[in-house]
Amino acid sequence: MLANCKLNSEIAVRLVRLLPNLKSIVCFAIAGGCMAFSTFTEAQLLSPIQETSPAVESKVESGMPYEFASWIAVEPDTQTGYLVVSARLADASYLYSLTQEGPSATKLEVAVTDSFEIAGVFRPDQPPKVIEKDPVFGKRQEKHFGSVEFYLPIRISANQVPEDLQIKIRINGQVCTEDSMCLPIRDHVLVAKFNDYIMRENSRYPTAENTTTIKR
Repeated sequence: MLANCKLNSEIAVRLVRLLPNLKSIVCFAIAGGCMAFSTFTEAQLLSPIQETSPAVESKVESGMPYEFASWIAVEPDTQTGYLVVSARLADASYLYSLTQEGPSATKLEVAVTDSFEIAGVFRPDQPPKVIEKDPVFGKRQEKHFGSVEFYLPIRISANQVPEDLQIKIRINGQVCTEDSMCLPIRDHVLVAKFNDYIMRENSRYPTAENTTTIKR
């Protein structure tokens, strides 16, 4: 596994386009750091946990400290849009960022198919809370509290009907509480389906002006 990859994001995106059946993990670098984002083929996806999203019932309200959902949103009259992964966290719980150093980082993996292309990297709708030197671990910590959505730009193939597109996402990481009790997330799989068209007036979806830029 590429633990310390330094791939330029543009080069990595080109690799995904040229090699749709790529079996190795491709990491996307942001500002010199390795972002916890990779691709895999559908044949490689083996997990005991699978959900169709958005979720029907709330895990947070039923006692679980987190709830994940995922969907696809498309720009009207185009074949471009976003794959969205949403995390809703219980009170006083947090999820590590995609750029957190070390094994605690949230990792999002996307199953590559011929139906779409990846056109960028996952970006959060809000920056994480940064603790430069955590009193427990003694190092920089990047944490998302409450809820966060991660947006991945995609281009849908010309012969693919957007409303019929499905994309599988695998999540790894952990959700912790402020008293350092952590619940690992292992190979949690979501199946994203088309959810809506993006209307730019008062839109929740990113643009060049409002996409969060991750700085290290």
